Amino acid sequence: MDEQRLQKMVAETMELSKDNNRILHAIQRRDRLTMVMRLVYWLFILGIAAGAYYYVQPYIDQLMNAYTGLVDTQHKVADISGKFSLDSIKNLFK
Repeated sequence: MDEQRLQKMVAETMELSKDNNRILHAIQRRDRLTMVMRLVYWLFILGIAAGAYYYVQPYIDQLMNAYTGLVDTQHKVADISGKFSLDSIKNLFK
């Protein structure tokens, strides 16, 4: 190979190397930004979920208390109906 051709190839290789280095740094910068934005996104989602739970919790507690009262009432009705079966009513009228 002649000297000029070899220098030309070295210069082209150097240009390609610099271009590749620039592209790789841009990719790394974009990946870092993507990672930070993903972290911010999930912190935002979790913050909204925690805030929503904080504001909705009193209503959930009221619903749970109402449900517990309903279940207690159902058990009381079942106990009363167990005491007054059809046979016990028949025995009252004998």
